[in-house]
Amino acid sequence: MFTSPEVPVNEASPDPSSRSPEEVARASLHHARQYCANVDTALGRVVQLLRGSRVPEATELYTQTLDALNVLVFVLTAAAAQLGDESEPLLAIEEDSAGWLAELEQAQELDDWTALADCLEYEVATRVNGWRERVDVLLGAPS
Repeated sequence: MFTSPEVPVNEASPDPSSRSPEEVARASLHHARQYCANVDTALGRVVQLLRGSRVPEATELYTQTLDALNVLVFVLTAAAAQLGDESEPLLAIEEDSAGWLAELEQAQELDDWTALADCLEYEVATRVNGWRERVDVLLGAPS
C-alpha cells in the first residue's frame, strides 16, 4: 500500500552529486506529497476497520501505517532542513507528532479502539493533510 511513486527518467540524475541539496529536498517533497495521500488513504481504512470491529485486520494495517508515518515525518523534516526559513512549518512536524503519538499509544494499550479510531481520523489524518498543504505551498503547487 505504501509505495513511492515512480521517478520519471528525466528527473533521475545519474550522478547524485550533480544535484544541489535544495533540488534533492524539493524532489523529496514532491514524492512525499503523494506519500501523504497514501498515508491518508491507509488511515481512513484503519478507521473503517476499527469502527467495523475488525480489530485484527485494523491492527495489522495500523502497524504498517505507523511505520509509514514515521518515514513520512523523517522525509519531510529532512527535506525541510535543507530548504531553510521557507520550510520552517515542516520542521515542527516531529515535535508536533509527539502528542498524538502518545495518545495513539495510550488508546492501543487500553484496547480503546474507538479512541484510537477517533485520534486517527480527527488528529492524525487532519495533520497529514495539513502537511500535504504545506508541501504544496513550498512547491508552489495548488492544494
